Amino acid sequence: MKTRSFFFAFLSGILLLGLRGNPATAQEGPAPSASPHGPAGLLPGTEKWIAVFKERSFDLSSFRRAVFDHASPEVIRAITADLEKRARREHAPFAALVKKLGGRVTETWWIIDGCALEIPYSKIPLLRKYPNLLLLVPDRIQVPLSPIKNSTNIKNHRVDPLQAKGILGKGVTVAILDTGQDSDMAGTGRPHAVYYVNGDPTNTTGGGIKGSRLLANVQIGKMPPDDVQGHGTAVAGIAAGGGWKNSAADMGHVPMAGIVGYSIADTRGGGCYTSTVVRAWQRCGAEKALYGIVAANNSYSGSPNPLDPAQQALDSVALNADILPVVACGNSGRYTMRSQSCANGLAVGAVRYDTKKVASFSSRGPLYGDARRYYPDLCACGVSVVMPARNRETSNTVGSGTSMAAPQVCGAAALYRSLRKKATALETKAAILATTENVAKQNPSAPYNSRNAYGLGFLRDDRLAEVAQGKGFIVNDNLTAFTRKKTFQMPVQAGKGYSIALAWNRYNVKSRGWSDLSLTVKMANRILAASDTPRNLYEKVVFSTVLSGKVTIEVKASTLERSPLPFSLVACEVPPTAFSGFFTSYGRGCKGTGIVREVTTVLPMDYAGKWGETQTDKILGYYDHRCQQIYSPSQVPQYFSTSVIAFRHDETYSPSIWNYWAELTIDMGTTTVSPSRMTRYFVSNIKGTMLRVLPKTKVKLPYWTKVNTSTSNWLIRIPLARPFTYVKKQGEYLILDIVKTNSSIGTSNAAYFIDAVSDATNVPVSRLFSSSASAYFGTVQQGMGAVVGFVPSKNEGAVPVLDSPDEPRIGKTITLAVQRARPNAVGGIVLGFSDRTWAGLTLPLDLTPIGAPNCSLLAGLNVLFPTAVDAKGSAAMRLTLPRDSSLILGRIYFQALILDPPANQAGLSWTNGLKGIIGG
Repeated sequence: MKTRSFFFAFLSGILLLGLRGNPATAQEGPAPSASPHGPAGLLPGTEKWIAVFKERSFDLSSFRRAVFDHASPEVIRAITADLEKRARREHAPFAALVKKLGGRVTETWWIIDGCALEIPYSKIPLLRKYPNLLLLVPDRIQVPLSPIKNSTNIKNHRVDPLQAKGILGKGVTVAILDTGQDSDMAGTGRPHAVYYVNGDPTNTTGGGIKGSRLLANVQIGKMPPDDVQGHGTAVAGIAAGGGWKNSAADMGHVPMAGIVGYSIADTRGGGCYTSTVVRAWQRCGAEKALYGIVAANNSYSGSPNPLDPAQQALDSVALNADILPVVACGNSGRYTMRSQSCANGLAVGAVRYDTKKVASFSSRGPLYGDARRYYPDLCACGVSVVMPARNRETSNTVGSGTSMAAPQVCGAAALYRSLRKKATALETKAAILATTENVAKQNPSAPYNSRNAYGLGFLRDDRLAEVAQGKGFIVNDNLTAFTRKKTFQMPVQAGKGYSIALAWNRYNVKSRGWSDLSLTVKMANRILAASDTPRNLYEKVVFSTVLSGKVTIEVKASTLERSPLPFSLVACEVPPTAFSGFFTSYGRGCKGTGIVREVTTVLPMDYAGKWGETQTDKILGYYDHRCQQIYSPSQVPQYFSTSVIAFRHDETYSPSIWNYWAELTIDMGTTTVSPSRMTRYFVSNIKGTMLRVLPKTKVKLPYWTKVNTSTSNWLIRIPLARPFTYVKKQGEYLILDIVKTNSSIGTSNAAYFIDAVSDATNVPVSRLFSSSASAYFGTVQQGMGAVVGFVPSKNEGAVPVLDSPDEPRIGKTITLAVQRARPNAVGGIVLGFSDRTWAGLTLPLDLTPIGAPNCSLLAGLNVLFPTAVDAKGSAAMRLTLPRDSSLILGRIYFQALILDPPANQAGLSWTNGLKGIIGG
């Protein structure tokens, strides 16, 4: 007892004394949517549309195996002919329905499970009822996005020194999906000089049309393949040009590579339908073996939606035909509504040559509709690019746009695969990202000073060639449902810098969801670098080492779309960079008398830290309605008690309604009906006594103008009139019944969206919905339901939390923040130099002997900084770390304590520990 009293008196005295001297306080439009109509069809009174289906009886595994086994073009031609027959057979019932409705199917694809059609707009609602239909979208028009010498020199992509060594891309082919190629230059009957070896039309060793390197120029759209606009010829020149008859002429990235043109132009201006793009990607994939295509460029507008038919086709070609797709990120500045998703490929932004400053027109992320996905993937020269001019060999054209940046990357991809013949498209993607140059210093000002402006950096062919020639560290492996983590050892040298990129593909092109992998680098149990972005299909880290030896590279899956999931990892040496410090939480705090205001229970539980697959306006928006939700027991905790129900708005932007309220009635209870057996009758699903937790009440709902960036952001909170307690029992399921009877906009449709689940496979929740508030029956949607959060009804007894939003770095000021502490209390933050020992004692030190059960001292009590807790239970302290390079990679430890007399005999509550590794 004497020890306890002394300890408490010592801490109280020093805290109160410190507070008198230096108190610390806590510091606290998208573009218009497109028309719903499709372009006019050839059949009178029809529109052009595209249908994508949910499932089919075959997949592309035979085609993919043949490609990766390097089967002959004849074998692959036979496989694709069979796939085409199967696709026609599968879509025959749909084609018959379209015909019955006064339309026709104009073409069927196998590269994706879909077809193009013409149909009267009035029949679209009937067509949407087709059982196997996944997507029905208008066949929209896409458009081309509008000097090589500057791009390839030593100041920029550094291709010229490689070409001086004879690295010219021989033995591989690039495909250009564009406005066509200048295959009949000014009516001469031969291609433009840019397609010939060394730009010399008399050198007919190229193996293609008239002895050029233009192996084929294929008409896909309505316009002839001979370039109708000039865009395609210019793009091909950047990627793989051989020069032309002009003093400003220069070679592209791979001037000895083959070129195949796929002319997608449907208009003289180069515009094309989405269906034409799908057809071109399918042809490109089918002819991969015939021409040896390793990379393909499409510098056109498109859709950020990965379910868009063209994006499905692009990703399918990367996955099944082993071709790396490269696209322009768009020329719309801060908008990405017309940018291509290109999930399995690379989207490229534009910078100015020499300065490497991001061009103002280059589209900047995040990607529209996917707020957590960084965009573009990387950047390249795309301003004032000198290019070959269609039908004019002694002249040239100068252009700016991400159209010019994308083929720089496409050519670089071909260069890599020409040097490393066994490399896959996936490995090539990882290699390109690993070898980029950091251009953050060249872009210090907003809005160009972020990854959403320049991606992972600037294309560097020289580094890429070094990796291909054996100077890198390359791993091609896979994760499985049983092996979700793999580690690899890589040698490093003191004082060197390293870059590592990890890449993987999405496999189900009919889904917006894909695998989520993380990348961590450790040395001697210290984390040197880590990357875990939630929506990009790659991760990258850059780090420097102060010790020689080996680092451990850890690849880990938090979600796996399939098992096994192949991945590629590429590492290379880069100029040394500052080491990034970081904080990690460790240990547990102990309960005090602070207030819990956070959502602690999320249903379904699997969605506590991830977004639902969709969003819904049911419950809070839509017309007046009734909605029941039943949850699987595996998605509900053993026990929870709540006095507040919460919802979160979606990570996909859907503008809310200003000054909006909804009149709601909420009942909660248990039932014996499981989500998979939910009936269409509301009363039949209620087997017990429901508790009316909210009688009919006008609930004012928050207004927002941004996407939700965190799954922990529960802005929508509705206090309940009566608390609800749930105790899990065998054979019972949690049921939620919400009725909306009015709103601030009356009975009109209120587009007020919240995050929601759509998982018909696992069925974590199901809902019954009716558009009538007084309905007896409705429509059952298995696997569908809003994500719901609950705030505890007993809101005292919180465990205080210590965290920091900052990076610990020498010379930098960091903020240490305490939350959930006893309001208006006195507190302190402990700084320790160890989490193992202090004053001869072993840490963690159990504080039960001094009257603080379940509490532990987690950090050495070397320095104690007093602080004050405000009325909200928050406190903050700012601390500047010394500018001393010897501290880099050193560790510091923090823990906070709160003087909380009611908490226990010692009158203390403690936070978790916070470990910082210092960067610099």
